[in-house]
Amino acid sequence: MLVVFIGIMGVSYVSILDRIREFGIMKSIGLSYSLIRLQIILEALFISLVGYLLGAILGYISLYYLVNRGLDLSQFADGMEQFGMSSTIYGVIKVSYFTSTFLAIVGASILSVILPLRKIKNMNVIEVTKVDR
Repeated sequence: MLVVFIGIMGVSYVSILDRIREFGIMKSIGLSYSLIRLQIILEALFISLVGYLLGAILGYISLYYLVNRGLDLSQFADGMEQFGMSSTIYGVIKVSYFTSTFLAIVGASILSVILPLRKIKNMNVIEVTKVDR
């Protein structure tokens, strides 16, 4: 989960900072910071929810397969018998797997926009909208 958290934060951070000039233009034409903040938070939530749904569906399909068929580890049967384990391992589907992942992904997406939002709030609109030649 830590790797997923860092990945979400990195992608969101870079995505927002790549569009810093656009947000500067929005501020310069009079769009309030609160609307820019709302846009960024909703974008992050939408992307994380779509990613979660796709991952949850694929994860459920994989777990469903493992619940019914199991994972055959018969080539390691001798070693597993020493620990009292079966050579076929079956999966278990728990709702807590999906709820904890959902909360972690939503939390990561919200936390990932905090630093860029602070930068946008404190940015100098004139410096950001300058054209480099």
